Amino acid sequence: MRYSLLLMLLLAPSVVSAQTGTAINLGGGITTFSDSTGTTGTIMDLGGGMRTYSDSSGRTGVITDLGGGVSTYNINPPARIATAAPRSGGHDLGNLTVNPYAPDSLANPYGAGSQFKADGLNNPYSEYGSQFSNKSPNNPFATDAPKLYDQQGNYRGRLGGNPYGPDSTSNPYGRYGSQFSPDSINNPYGAGNRFAPDSPKNPYGLGWKVEGSK
Repeated sequence: MRYSLLLMLLLAPSVVSAQTGTAINLGGGITTFSDSTGTTGTIMDLGGGMRTYSDSSGRTGVITDLGGGVSTYNINPPARIATAAPRSGGHDLGNLTVNPYAPDSLANPYGAGSQFKADGLNNPYSEYGSQFSNKSPNNPFATDAPKLYDQQGNYRGRLGGNPYGPDSTSNPYGRYGSQFSPDSINNPYGAGNRFAPDSPKNPYGLGWKVEGSK
């Protein structure tokens, strides 16, 4: 089907020259789309008149149907990720992703997620998996938990259970842990959007690199 110019401008306001687009209904409330500039994305129907939106440029948001053919659009611009903390070149511990088939995935019990891996995060006896190690995300008091980097090398906080660490993904008030922060994996409409190609919540993606201190 074809998008109207109005809908295209609402969903992708930066591509004002794109007057048409193509959408494919995959079923299950999921629709993928593309436009003439190469922007692609996904719209998922959550029910109750709410749909989530994400595209390849990093925009995410929510579309709410008010009835009577009226909808509101709350589309966020791509998150600006600080690169003040460059990739440290630390010890590679695998990738944070829910994809269980990627060999580097911490969700792969036969790969990086193995409980028998000498430096594995899922090994309760390893330096990076022990609940007593200051380098382990399993230690709620750790101050040197592994760092996270996306596939572009941008810093994404520290993986850990320390709710007081300023960069911790478990800090509900921090940039990388708050469910309201666009940079947090706990925000299903931000970095935690399971349809975003680079998100750790995407079951088909590569996720983020996990690096421990050497």
